[in-house]
Amino acid sequence: MRSKLLLKIMLCLTALFLITNLTTPHVSIVHAASHDSVDDCLKNQDTCKDDTLAPVSDDDSGTAVGLSAWDYIKMMLALGFVVVLLYGVLKLVNSRNSKYQQNQLMQNLGGISLGQQKSVQLLKVGQALYIVGVGENVNMLKEVTDQNEKERLLELYNERQERSSQMPYILELLNKKKGRKNNDQKDLANLDFKGELEEQLQEMKEHRNQQLEEWKQKESRKNE
Repeated sequence: MRSKLLLKIMLCLTALFLITNLTTPHVSIVHAASHDSVDDCLKNQDTCKDDTLAPVSDDDSGTAVGLSAWDYIKMMLALGFVVVLLYGVLKLVNSRNSKYQQNQLMQNLGGISLGQQKSVQLLKVGQALYIVGVGENVNMLKEVTDQNEKERLLELYNERQERSSQMPYILELLNKKKGRKNNDQKDLANLDFKGELEEQLQEMKEHRNQQLEEWKQKESRKNE
């Protein structure tokens, strides 16, 4: 909420700055050059009486109002500076949010639905990762102990968080007509994360089947 409010304020200031520059154009005034100076007329009044004023054309007099190329360059530089400033503020806010989340004791990193009111969730408790089954009861299915798997899961989670939180308000304003494209990108990130969980579940299933087969073999040997 604070980041969105800050973005709105920055965008309003940017719009005000650009409007001020656009409504204050560079003005250049061109005066028609006179043939005789005032001193010459005072010294030679007869000659000044005989002279007739030349008609002033539209090309030689008047005011020429318009934006110069340098004005456009200044506006583009100012706009670029504001965009960079917005990006820096957002990165700072996101880094603070990520630090706050890292300091939390328990954190839900995501999950997949397995049916009605049943899902598998990945929880981070301290520095440990647990795969938990949620249904009528909550059961711990597996603890992720492999360091490489931990790093890969956390990296996927951080990438998904960065994509979803990076400049959300500006993207909402600029990409309203491209909502499907943004949704597709989020779906791809979710698919990657779900794929990791499904891979973990498949490994657990194979491990249990292997243990079951070993137990059956032991029982058959005992009966023999």
